[in-house]
Amino acid sequence: ACVLEEAAIKVLPLKLARGEMQSTYRLGWKEKQKAGRPLVPQDVEHRFNLPEGKAYDYYGKGLIDQPQEQATPFDSDPLKTLNRKGRP
Repeated sequence: ACVLEEAAIKVLPLKLARGEMQSTYRLGWKEKQKAGRPLVPQDVEHRFNLPEGKAYDYYGKGLIDQPQEQATPFDSDPLKTLNRKGRP
């Protein structure tokens, strides 16, 4: 038989094996209620620097050609559009 200098199986005391809740542990939902707001700021929306005329399809197609915008019949100044009184 082989004699080992050190035991191959260690047995820990039950208290040590179970562990304890650390003093730094916090219940997030309770801390959020106390603060009255989320504790972690929300992620900002990521914007890509894409080539002109391209868009990014998040649902699988990846980089795609962006549809061309249609010319609008309205002026950039809403007051001018209202003052046309039905004229194009």
